[in-house]
Amino acid sequence: MTEPVLIGYAQNKFIKDASTKAMTLYARTNGGTVAFAVNGATYQVPVGKKMVCLWVRMHKTTIPGSMGIYESATSGGTDTAKIVFHAEAEIGYNTAQICPTYFEVAATKYFTLNCANQAGSCIALVVECDA
Repeated sequence: MTEPVLIGYAQNKFIKDASTKAMTLYARTNGGTVAFAVNGATYQVPVGKKMVCLWVRMHKTTIPGSMGIYESATSGGTDTAKIVFHAEAEIGYNTAQICPTYFEVAATKYFTLNCANQAGSCIALVVECDA
């Protein structure tokens, strides 16, 4: 019997098959809300699929404050908070926060980053699979 190929991070594993794939998504903003992208194109969870976020790395380059990751019906929305990070003044600039996590984003939704009045970016390891 052939061992299945597993993809994922830490304790969260998925069997790699034709309908399951791991991706790295990226978002960057100088303030406001932007959708995550893959290969330079805005990422929207396909119909019949879900996206599972397994790991995020948040990076803030300007003033301390909150950064949030959201599930949204629009590419610039903040409908449902998934994670909100808050960097205090003592941490300083050019700080990065790395967080293993697990949350799902539903089919047809966008995965967005909000950095109010500040520059920031985020890299996320996600798995797209059947809903």
